[in-house]
Amino acid sequence: MIAQNEKETLRSVLLSGLSGGCAGLFTDVMYFPIDSLKTRIQASIAGKNFVKDAKMVSKLKGISANFVVSFPAAFTFFTVYDGSKIALSNANIHPAYINLCSAAFGEIAQNIVRNPLEVCKQQMQIGLHKDIWETLRAVYRVKGFYAGYFSTVLRDVPFGAIQFPIYEFLKTTSRKLYHKKDDTKDSLPFWITSINGCIAASIAALVTTPLDVIKTRLMTQKSGYYKNVFDCASKIIREEGAKNLFKAWHIRVFCISSGGILFFTAYEEFRKIFRSTGMLQRF
Repeated sequence: MIAQNEKETLRSVLLSGLSGGCAGLFTDVMYFPIDSLKTRIQASIAGKNFVKDAKMVSKLKGISANFVVSFPAAFTFFTVYDGSKIALSNANIHPAYINLCSAAFGEIAQNIVRNPLEVCKQQMQIGLHKDIWETLRAVYRVKGFYAGYFSTVLRDVPFGAIQFPIYEFLKTTSRKLYHKKDDTKDSLPFWITSINGCIAASIAALVTTPLDVIKTRLMTQKSGYYKNVFDCASKIIREEGAKNLFKAWHIRVFCISSGGILFFTAYEEFRKIFRSTGMLQRF
């Protein structure tokens, strides 16, 4: 019986990981050109306008790095996220705190996987290097593959801690309202999932924009002008004004809110597909 329960837990975690990985890859590739524009705006400083300087650089430059890392990063997040939810479910903790802590654990784990190629992707997006191989060599020699890791975790942990508890709350509330006559039903129609994903993602995106700007500056600098997260934040405020911590906020909110519609809808649909095929029953 215990072994059977362990198998069901493993299948559940793998289902979330595979569904999240496929949804993450799909969404990241769809929004890559807009993400490139956001990166160029945020990386620009006085005397260096990457939007103009990289005008001739394709907005798809760096997509190879993004393509390689998107699935494993999202798979890692959802595996850790759902695994943590299951592990914490036996503790006497409020469900909202379980979702918050699980999202934080998932983001920390995901960024260990994502960060090396995220640095490469952003440097390619602003046109610093010709191709992925030159970028890999340059990053390895100069900054290391975990440049900006702390700032990325500082951005993504609050992002996940805001987005996923809100999404889980909206999902639970929507089920109760939509299935008033039969609360045993689990699925929701496309349009409800889309709205829930959009609301959760847009709130999280706006709140964490300053941390996204700081992360971009740390990952794309070549001179080492910004020493760390706090030095970067203070220099931006002092030299450019606090408003520049919200550079490209409208692009970020648009990408992530509309991306939230695609991502969460794709995630739920991939869950249905993997369940219906029975491919996880072999585990």
